[in-house]
Amino acid sequence: MIFFLGLDNTGQPGKSGTGKLAQDLGLHLQARGLVRLVYITAHQLLPPGDELPGSSLNQAYCLTLEGDARRVRDIDMESRVYINRHFSAGSNPGFALAQRDQVNQQILSFAKACRMLVMERSDATDLSRENGITTTAFAGNGNGVIGALAAIGWRWQGSDGIVTWMPGLAGLKGVMTLSETLQHCMFDYVKSIRGKTPFFEDRIQLGDKVTPLLKEDRTLLLLETAPRKADWEWTALGVNDINRINW
Repeated sequence: MIFFLGLDNTGQPGKSGTGKLAQDLGLHLQARGLVRLVYITAHQLLPPGDELPGSSLNQAYCLTLEGDARRVRDIDMESRVYINRHFSAGSNPGFALAQRDQVNQQILSFAKACRMLVMERSDATDLSRENGITTTAFAGNGNGVIGALAAIGWRWQGSDGIVTWMPGLAGLKGVMTLSETLQHCMFDYVKSIRGKTPFFEDRIQLGDKVTPLLKEDRTLLLLETAPRKADWEWTALGVNDINRINW
């Protein structure tokens, strides 16, 4: 079974952020034999501003996990304990855990609202309760549950955000052929903005950090044709280019 675990507002400026805790938590749950960590995605919420003091990026994270439905309570409790031990002092951490079939259009509508409005914690907890989704606030005002639930909604939608962790992703740097890239990291799609798939021997400029996307519930390494006279055939793109896709 697929689980979505949302996490938000666990970090503080100058300290490890929510993205780091999300990765550590996922790998911890995997090491304990509770789940397989499929990947982690980051999803934009309301842009930082006066309404959100102390927020630098205002991104929430969702862990996509594969596990046994009979162990959902173990996954829930182990996650709570780990987060409670590792969130940064002064943050407002929140957590949400849902089975894929518990998420619906109501949750996605809430997630969309979180990009436009300052939502209340009670909005998240009431909606979670109606749909049987677990939410937990650990400290501070607990507003992290808002972003945690929103991250689950966007992940369920399937074509939002960037992939911040998946097996082998950290090993992708510089110029690599498509064959070498797939040996490190098995993407569902490697395509250009026009829908073309490179040849295995084609070279791809991956840069210092690759930011794969989600499209139709699949991981996508998005490319564009390299500039003339470049020593590679393709250049990897990121989330700012997703609207250029025409396939």
